[in-house]
Amino acid sequence: MTPAQKEKVLSAYKTFFTEIDKHRKDEKQLPPPPPPPVSKEVADKLSGERDAKIKEVLTEEQYKKYVIVEKKLRPHHPKEQAPPPAN
Repeated sequence: MTPAQKEKVLSAYKTFFTEIDKHRKDEKQLPPPPPPPVSKEVADKLSGERDAKIKEVLTEEQYKKYVIVEKKLRPHHPKEQAPPPAN
């Protein structure tokens, strides 16, 4: 990544986290996870905006790699556990 690309990617992330923090402060009275549907919608919207900014500065190949890495870095949600096998 070039220095100019790096600067723009960092800027996109800074904007994303600043906006997410603003919404979290507004929603402190709400119960803890899972987040209410409005929060998920806001997060998805902001993620889309961030990714659009990043896509503008990265090459197609860099963006493909970014998408792969970004998915790996997302928090994983626990899956439902299967009941123990019957003996």
